[in-house]
Amino acid sequence: MSLTPKEFLLASTDPQGRVLFRSGSELARRIAAIPYLTDFERANDYFEKAQTAVSYVNRIFRDGSAPSDGLRMAIIQAVGDRLEGGNDEVRKRFMKQADRVLRGPASQAADPRQLEVVDRALGKAMEAKEIWCVYTGIFAGGDLQTFSHVFVKRLGLAKQRYTEPEARFVVLFPTEEAAAQSWLGAFAEMVGRTGVNDDCPIFEDHEEAANVLAAREQSDHLRVFVVPPGMTTVPTVVIDPQDDVNAYGVVAFARDGVTGSDDPLVYEMPAAYVRNWRQRVLQPVLFGTIDVKRSTFASLRDVVMSEVKSGRPIRDLPRTKVE
Repeated sequence: MSLTPKEFLLASTDPQGRVLFRSGSELARRIAAIPYLTDFERANDYFEKAQTAVSYVNRIFRDGSAPSDGLRMAIIQAVGDRLEGGNDEVRKRFMKQADRVLRGPASQAADPRQLEVVDRALGKAMEAKEIWCVYTGIFAGGDLQTFSHVFVKRLGLAKQRYTEPEARFVVLFPTEEAAAQSWLGAFAEMVGRTGVNDDCPIFEDHEEAANVLAAREQSDHLRVFVVPPGMTTVPTVVIDPQDDVNAYGVVAFARDGVTGSDDPLVYEMPAAYVRNWRQRVLQPVLFGTIDVKRSTFASLRDVVMSEVKSGRPIRDLPRTKVE
């Protein structure tokens, strides 16, 4: 069911559980503080802008009429300003959803409940000490693609921003080829070849980027394993899985026949499911009770750097193989 502008703006809650705006008047005041709005060119001061904004906002709340492009952009900016200072990825996601809602039901391809799940996972991931990704996971499409930003920031992989890593990542794949491809994707992103994290400074020196990625592997902040295929049937992200109190997980399923496998449906894992996953996947990997093979950047460094330097689109690069 599609959200109306009123439902989204006055009933949606931020990660702290607070509604975006308590009333149309509060939203109008936010709008009035934004300069250079095309819909308010004749308004001479803040109060006149606020009065004009209230009438516009009430109209779209009352009859669901589509706002003008100028008002739509103003509302989107107001949503962004309201969430300023919090998680930047959550802020961008709310602004994107605001755009969908204001454009009307036809543009609301994403279920808002899906966005809430992803936002909650992102917030937890930005505070986590350890994150496990099963087959997805860092460079997945759709909503899960946002975890790419978490990966870059928490591992300190962005040029001019990288410091000591803040979290440990463990990534599981069913084949050696897929595991090797993940190293290729990570390196390609660091040097600006994927276009996923356009807001992050990139490494122009490929050797420097390779050294940083190698350091994260050597310190065990990034580990990639090849495990039996039966353990990776569902793309999964589990946050702090060894923490009995704060463990949290999400699973993803393809929207077959709707929007394609690059835009998965994302669901929270019940606590019991997380505990079962820990026993079925995490513990066997850590304790070596199953056939596990580690994929290393060190063994693939030359191949990965050569492929990225080839200039071909990353999606078209051949899958390298673990030696």
